[in-house]
Amino acid sequence: MKKSLIFILLLLFSLTVSAKEIITTQDNIIRFELESYSPSPVQPGDEFTVKIVINNIGSKAITNFWIQPAGGFPFTIQEPKIQTIFRLEPQEKKEVFFKVATNPAAVSGQRQFSFSYFYDSLPSIFSNAFTINVETAGKTIDFDKIKTTPERIIPGQPATLSITLKNSAKAALNDIRMKINTSAPLSIIGSTNEKRITNLLPGQEKTITFEIITASDAASKAYQFPLEIEYFDDTGEKFTRSNIISIIVEAKTEYILSLESNTPLIYGSRQPITLSLSNVAPSNLRFLTLEVKDTEGIQVIANPSRYLGNLEPDDFETAEFEIFIPSCTFNCKEEIMLETLLTFKDDFNNEIKEIKQIPLKVYTKRQAQEVGLIDGGNILKYLIIVLLIFFVIQSIKFYRKEKNLGQSLKFAGISIIVGMFTLLGFFRWQNLRLLPRKVKLLWLKASHDKRLR
Repeated sequence: MKKSLIFILLLLFSLTVSAKEIITTQDNIIRFELESYSPSPVQPGDEFTVKIVINNIGSKAITNFWIQPAGGFPFTIQEPKIQTIFRLEPQEKKEVFFKVATNPAAVSGQRQFSFSYFYDSLPSIFSNAFTINVETAGKTIDFDKIKTTPERIIPGQPATLSITLKNSAKAALNDIRMKINTSAPLSIIGSTNEKRITNLLPGQEKTITFEIITASDAASKAYQFPLEIEYFDDTGEKFTRSNIISIIVEAKTEYILSLESNTPLIYGSRQPITLSLSNVAPSNLRFLTLEVKDTEGIQVIANPSRYLGNLEPDDFETAEFEIFIPSCTFNCKEEIMLETLLTFKDDFNNEIKEIKQIPLKVYTKRQAQEVGLIDGGNILKYLIIVLLIFFVIQSIKFYRKEKNLGQSLKFAGISIIVGMFTLLGFFRWQNLRLLPRKVKLLWLKASHDKRLR
């Protein structure tokens, strides 16, 4: 009967440790929630962290809010001494943390964790307190080491979670049960979420492992999960402990940078290009800047850098640049490399700089004309039109004389051929050499005729 009563009291005590406590200000505007304190239960000589949620349940914004823990036996405030929130919008929540030390002489029981607070609409400073449970008998099992392999888990790939327990009591502990309460995106594979150790001798350590996996689209950040443990001492008394563990999921940044514009690039031309950047990983690209560099075959015309902001998973952005490709006479390359510099921060605020090269297909003007990218046959087209007009005129002229259409077309064709050869013969060296002399004679003749008038 006595042992049953002790068991019930311990059970009620453990429930009290894990329960949330809520305090509302007198003006019913601010609600304080004691979200957690870890490790739990608190032991004499322990350092623990208190997490308080500040919730504005009013209809107006709160400004210049501060909260200050008062300390007092058995608690000593380590850091920070005060927490300040400059503005808290209606229905907005903020979390504040305080690191607290417990006096080694503390005894079991419920202890007051007092704090003062103030904000602009309050007439004066007010005080209140939460209840913290101190348990002298509970400091028997320590969470000595918690780690994951790899340290930063890759989404979609298996990992190992290892938790090392140490018996810091002077007697053996029996029937130790550990339970990890996972939620998305973390899952346990190959076993249940609960494991057991038969016993743990004084000073002995044992490691419990869980095989875990995260969803392939898990965001890169730290995830927190509750860890519970219960055990019995050599007299049969039951103890429970709870804690919060964190694992870090980090997806490697991955993106596709490509040329999006369809405008053909031609040597000796100034043209716009459009680059497309797609985020193909579950991580974010934050504060992204894309810069195009001058290279041997490419000159960037003004503003070589573009700020693209944040790029979320499965999102894309485009940026337009204007470049000049100098003319090429010999050994023209069909492909030149466009060099870019990407600067961004990942989800853990690490700055990353990466140089990427994009191949650009470039045409000479002759190649562009041959494949029909640009119109280069204007002179030939005009020449053909002139020859056709001359052919029609000559045909009409011969037809008036001969009254024979076939003969007229034949004579017109011969006239064009003779005329072309005559024109080409004019550009022979002998004629070109006599050209200045002929021009001089024509000038003298023209001047002589002018004097006769």
